[in-house]
Amino acid sequence: MRRSTRRHYTTSFTLYAPSSMAQNTQYRDILRKVSGAPRRFISAARQQNLQGLAALTDLVNVWAHVPRILDHGIIDMFLSHLRQELAPASTREWRNDATFAQLSLRALSGMPRFFDAPKYAEQARMLLAGWPGIVTWSHYIYDFHHANSTGAQQRVRISSIAGLLYELAGFPTFHPCMVDTPGSVELVTKLWIWGFNRKVNIAATTFS
Repeated sequence: MRRSTRRHYTTSFTLYAPSSMAQNTQYRDILRKVSGAPRRFISAARQQNLQGLAALTDLVNVWAHVPRILDHGIIDMFLSHLRQELAPASTREWRNDATFAQLSLRALSGMPRFFDAPKYAEQARMLLAGWPGIVTWSHYIYDFHHANSTGAQQRVRISSIAGLLYELAGFPTFHPCMVDTPGSVELVTKLWIWGFNRKVNIAATTFS
């Protein structure tokens, strides 16, 4: 029987907590490399292979601190991994592209800090347009980890979804889209119940 050579990417990747970033030597090295060649990292991160996964992981860690990186198409790259039509219909297994989607969700939680700058209005509109895909992928990631993960791993994976919702909920521009898109309210409800049962404070992800 022919052995399958298909690679499966795990859901494990090295991400640094904001409080430890400045003191972390490896983080500073990544920031220096990405700052020196942002277009190259973004181009590589578009590809769903091992090189792309490495580039995407580096970008997730440092992109919000790289000067002018929003001018190089990074939001479009993140959203390319979150296209609605790419989301799996079944949560029985973790697909390779789901790792790219999950990392992109984590990365986009850093976008709202730029919303007050008028020159980034185009990127904000892109995020609005990509919201249906974000919701669809968030449901898949939540459902998979709720069924297949436990403890700290489940908390980290699901909390990354809540983090993005929390950040976007602070901007009234997003409220109509977030409420009107099918599945948004259901997603927030699932996250709230999950957080309540585990004493995780994600009540701030609801819309006011």
